[in-house]
Amino acid sequence: MKFFSIASGSSGNCLYVQDGNSSLLIDCGLSGKAVESGLSIYNIDIADVTGVLVTHEHIDHTKGIGVMSRKYKKTIYITPGTYHALPTSVGVIPQDKLCFIQNTQFTVGNLRVTPFELSHDACDPHGFVIEGSGKKICVATDTGIITQAMTHTIAGSDFAFIESNHDLHMLKHGAYPPELKRRILSDYGHLPNTDASHLAVWLASKGTKKIMLGHLSAENNTEEIAYNTTLNALSRAGFLEAAKNLIVASRHFPSTIIEI
Repeated sequence: MKFFSIASGSSGNCLYVQDGNSSLLIDCGLSGKAVESGLSIYNIDIADVTGVLVTHEHIDHTKGIGVMSRKYKKTIYITPGTYHALPTSVGVIPQDKLCFIQNTQFTVGNLRVTPFELSHDACDPHGFVIEGSGKKICVATDTGIITQAMTHTIAGSDFAFIESNHDLHMLKHGAYPPELKRRILSDYGHLPNTDASHLAVWLASKGTKKIMLGHLSAENNTEEIAYNTTLNALSRAGFLEAAKNLIVASRHFPSTIIEI
């Protein structure tokens, strides 16, 4: 299996996963042109992508899904709740390109997808476990807390893409208005670096060897702070292989390809 982040952050999110001749985007909060450009860096033709998994309706995750369905003829895999909460700016998704999903496993070519619920201020937010060729990856961003149900589903992942949104000190002492700070810090907000580091250690204890941190705040985090927080936690816990393989996804540029 192969995975990389095309972009990850409040200005737009789009991830790519592939096994053999089957591939999916996870979210598309970018323009079609930006997705094409990001894929082309690794000589991937957008025509070869089967469809788009949608985590939730926020525009930084859905900006381009309408275009992906209409122009690029991609199937959109989405829960009914998220579909009905989509911003009007997404536009019409043709019915033949719409595939409603629930909290049950389904397959797309070689890829087996298991949705799981997240805790975020959206209608029906989900993360995904994706399996292929005997390997397992998980994607868990845009969640305020880590639940027992979530950890049960993602345990044993070979690779994990997890949220490391903000540094608590930067957020609490930053320029955001109090209401926005409360939203981010709530159980339905975003995961801080400290919680991400705890999740990374737990994942490593269950066998995860490769971890990518994503969805970093531009105002309340830096790549260096997020990286060092989790690196230090993994190192202190003795998970040196996971620490060695730790990377941070850029807000604007494709990451390296992760192969598992």
